[in-house]
Amino acid sequence: MSWNIKAITFDFDGVIVADSEYIKEDSWEAVIAELGESARQPLATTRQTFSKGKGSRFDIIEAALKDLKMPATEIIAAVPRLAQVYNRAVQTAILEKGIRPVDREGIAALAKHCPLYINSATPEIAVQETVRRLGVELFFKGVFGQPTKKVENLQRVIAEENIKPMEMLFVGDGDGDVAAATEAGCRFIGLANSWNKWQSPKLFPLIANLTEALAILTKV
Repeated sequence: MSWNIKAITFDFDGVIVADSEYIKEDSWEAVIAELGESARQPLATTRQTFSKGKGSRFDIIEAALKDLKMPATEIIAAVPRLAQVYNRAVQTAILEKGIRPVDREGIAALAKHCPLYINSATPEIAVQETVRRLGVELFFKGVFGQPTKKVENLQRVIAEENIKPMEMLFVGDGDGDVAAATEAGCRFIGLANSWNKWQSPKLFPLIANLTEALAILTKV
């Protein structure tokens, strides 16, 4: 490969499953259904506060419940219960949507070139469950998520593979992904979608699907 890439790491939402950011957003309706319409604005506010990897679904729910003046003793039990409500909604919707054939083909082809990893802002247990249920677990050597930050997960992959930072590629669809790749010193390819609205020119290559990533890496 012209870039001499020895490991590839992918963001999950919007990359492995196209437009799954919308699924994550819509799935908060399940939590609102549990709490009532009064929870809509507190959840919207705390989601903004903890967006872009600044916190997890647990942080979002806990902060919203505090805004709703729920007693602290009740919050302790409510947070994991509501997080599970949210997770069930997400898992169901993602499985219904599935992975686009062109992306599944790209993942399978890229896995023949070098080890693949996932690096998500989703809690690690939840993203591991999703990857397993989507039937692509065997393509990935590791599936990492919160509470570890994305840049730290990239550094972990670099250390585990014993490679130079520039020998690893990170494929993402958000400004936070770009920042993490820059801090880790690795290569970056952006997946343009309706969520980020990325267009050329960019300081990094843009692709519309994961098969196009293979074309970039194997281009002489």
